[in-house]
Amino acid sequence: MYEFETIDLRRYEEYEQYIGLVRSEHSQNEKYCILSYGCQMNVHDSQIIAGMLEEMGYIEAENENDADVIILNTCCIRDHAEQRLFGVLGALKPRNSRREKIVGVCGCMSQQEASRLKMRRSFPFLNFLIGTQSIHHLPKAIYQSLRSKKTVVFVDEGKDNILENVPLAGGRELSSFVNVMYGCNNFCSYCVVPYVRGRERSREKAVIIDEVKRLVDAGAKEITLLGQNVNSYGGGGTAFAELISSINDINGLERIRFMTSHPKDMSDELISAFGSCSKLCEHLHLPMQSGSDTVLSAMNRKYNMEKYMSLVEKLRAVKPNIELSTDMIVGFPGETDKDFMDSVEAMKKIRFAFAFLFAFSPRKGTVAYTMPDAIDEAVKKERLAEIMAVQDSISKEISSSYIGKRVEVLSEGMNDDGVYVGKTRTNKKVFFENGCNTYGKLVTVEI
Repeated sequence: MYEFETIDLRRYEEYEQYIGLVRSEHSQNEKYCILSYGCQMNVHDSQIIAGMLEEMGYIEAENENDADVIILNTCCIRDHAEQRLFGVLGALKPRNSRREKIVGVCGCMSQQEASRLKMRRSFPFLNFLIGTQSIHHLPKAIYQSLRSKKTVVFVDEGKDNILENVPLAGGRELSSFVNVMYGCNNFCSYCVVPYVRGRERSREKAVIIDEVKRLVDAGAKEITLLGQNVNSYGGGGTAFAELISSINDINGLERIRFMTSHPKDMSDELISAFGSCSKLCEHLHLPMQSGSDTVLSAMNRKYNMEKYMSLVEKLRAVKPNIELSTDMIVGFPGETDKDFMDSVEAMKKIRFAFAFLFAFSPRKGTVAYTMPDAIDEAVKKERLAEIMAVQDSISKEISSSYIGKRVEVLSEGMNDDGVYVGKTRTNKKVFFENGCNTYGKLVTVEI
């Protein structure tokens, strides 16, 4: 059985020691800014980082120019995200060549050896680099970097863990994230996640439920359960469905969402939960990645289109008004014109409400990085533009179908224009006017 380490921050003496040292020697009236890139897991990690910084005594800055501590929480899923980060660091370089600010990089790029070496060589002004398994070393990294002219590095190679009793920044959050599991065992041929986030490991059910109850007591109305492969929680099968059922019984909670799901782990029990759990929202993000069986096999996705279409049919049989979103990659090595058209036709048949669409981005260290028959960049761009146009048309048609309907919206308060904004259960953003303060309430809105 795969083993990992659980670290309780409230019992981790070194963490508390360095929290106290930074608070007493450095952080008075100092401000922080976190620049977060990537998925919802990274957003949640940034909330934890912010919570740690506030425990050290730092105050959130309005922007990076006002910050004394700047932390970049990084993503390396696509080359674009990596290049974007290098651009940001390049802009910081002349401003921090004398280390007048504390600048550090956390997350997936710090975990990757090649990216880590490149950052140390190109940006020697960096105070620290912290990998995905080492965020509990943040107070120590800040303290040591203040006493060193070199970049401090904390990266636990081949050592996976789960952090418990982590601090979270912010006050009353209507919509909160809760990690239920970490890592991934799938090793899709294009993906670096198993290499930078480690193997799958699930949190204890009772610990998750207690965390959700605390968030609800603090004002949360909606909970999104997170995991790189969330529906394989507890080994897959019934465990995740049972967890959702237990969370569904928590008083005061209005809505449950989860992401991201892998089609191979979408069990019948989990599909049934959309019918039996009243708080589970009618929206599911179910990455398809390609509509071609040939490409899916090359991607090591472990399902074919017959299986995927069967899942869609089962979901819509249980919850006819469920809206699906997806991820799609075009231009994967060896993708023929027919393979691409299979993806287009699948998009038209399934009719996703929304899709994240990407041209294939080779990532060093993955199987796909060395695959033959690379697709020309110009062809990738043409295919991406075509499939985006198809999806844009479908999304507009689905959104237009709401006109005249009355829907339930969780009000998130006013935007800068004085208009209320919130989301439907199907994850549609809605703008509306109301004479009363509706913040945090479920309101019925006619579209």
